[in-house]
Amino acid sequence: MCGGRLSRRLECHSPHKPNPLSGFLGMLTRRISLDRRRRLSAKRRGGDTVTVSFEELEECIPNGEGLYDSMDTQALSHLLNDFLKGLSQTQRNIFLRRYWYFDTVEQIAHCYGFSVSRVKMILKRARDKLKIELEKEGFQP
Repeated sequence: MCGGRLSRRLECHSPHKPNPLSGFLGMLTRRISLDRRRRLSAKRRGGDTVTVSFEELEECIPNGEGLYDSMDTQALSHLLNDFLKGLSQTQRNIFLRRYWYFDTVEQIAHCYGFSVSRVKMILKRARDKLKIELEKEGFQP
């Protein structure tokens, strides 16, 4: 079963050889895990936080192949790392919990003892900063 998903992901990947292999395998593992999580958290079972998280980031980074066409992935990686280093520790942790670990805004607010509206504002400001940084580097969403 997993082999089928892996072969589909390999077919979707660009024709060039992935380098380094460990990063490529990590990306595949993450995508397969996200597919499984989407399936397990269907709307009839309480909603899909992954989809909501991606929709929030859509204004900064579009979903799909255009990302790889318009910007070198290594350059994007450096840009994102620099962006995250520029945030305070709390802002960075909230941003990562939302967009990497896909925690809900409510979970993050509870964890930090913040109101939901404060977490939403921190995330909005971080997305706005990210959009500005991407545009400065010539990446247009």
